[in-house]
Amino acid sequence: KLQGYQTMLGSKFMELVVYLSRHYDPQEKGIQGNHLMHLANALSYMEDRYLEPLTLDQIAKHSDISVRHLNRIFRSYYQTTPIAYLHRLRLERACGLLKHSNLSITQISHECGFSDSNYFTRQFTKIYGMSPKVYRNKL
Repeated sequence: KLQGYQTMLGSKFMELVVYLSRHYDPQEKGIQGNHLMHLANALSYMEDRYLEPLTLDQIAKHSDISVRHLNRIFRSYYQTTPIAYLHRLRLERACGLLKHSNLSITQISHECGFSDSNYFTRQFTKIYGMSPKVYRNKL
């Protein structure tokens, strides 16, 4: 399988969840439904603004829940944190730029919402098992 296929599967699943949540009937009641709506709000907010500097406080405020509650429901549905999900979105964008542009690694890191290119490289290596430079050279 190609490098990053698990990330792609996860992102497609998240895309499906956001799509379904946007079509969710807001008249349905219950704790489960409320959790899904808060989660859907957080996901769509992050997906619309993942290239901007975002904080957990901003995401939680937009979703109309506390940071603690956002972390709790995010973990229960996705087994990850909102910030880890945000990093995945940014890293997927970086993969695209590494494949289809001649921008430097530093430019790509800033273009993808990372303020520090060293942090970007560490996160990229952690997820993909190779540095952005090696990833680009393998293409």
